[in-house]
Amino acid sequence: MNKDVILGYLADELGGYETQEDVNENSIKIYNYRSLIEIVPKHVSKPVLDSIIEETDISFIELWEFILNKLVENYSLDQLEFYDTNWKKSDTFGKDISDILIFIKVKMMNFILEDKLNKEMNVSEVQLLFEKESAPEPLKWVLGYLSRDSFTEFLTTVFTEYNDSIEEIVVY
Repeated sequence: MNKDVILGYLADELGGYETQEDVNENSIKIYNYRSLIEIVPKHVSKPVLDSIIEETDISFIELWEFILNKLVENYSLDQLEFYDTNWKKSDTFGKDISDILIFIKVKMMNFILEDKLNKEMNVSEVQLLFEKESAPEPLKWVLGYLSRDSFTEFLTTVFTEYNDSIEEIVVY
């Protein structure tokens, strides 16, 4: 499902516009949902990410399933979809996905800055780091099931995102 289809679905779900205020409120929600979807493959600052997540309905399962698919696709975390057969139906699913997003987008970038994470680390070293730094359970779990290629691609994507963010800051 592409992002325009999911956004259309979300707009239909919000429906029931009775006043201009309802239209405005739902337009803001859809804008925030679109922003959340679009930041998965990009670098984003913690305040921006926190703001978008704060304005997003944690119980909107369809949105969080879509974000999960984007995380799997962007970071080669294929096994994450198989974390728990009941996970997507749980009350914590949206919160878990937002925690994973924050961990990858913010905390892992900080680990690189603090020299706690480097490209040469193996799976067990990253697992220890994730354990020590209280990574979300699904993210800790998935590391044990990634192929070597997927793990390498995961780290490469994180470092590429980090390097791209550094290039944005540099003033020529």
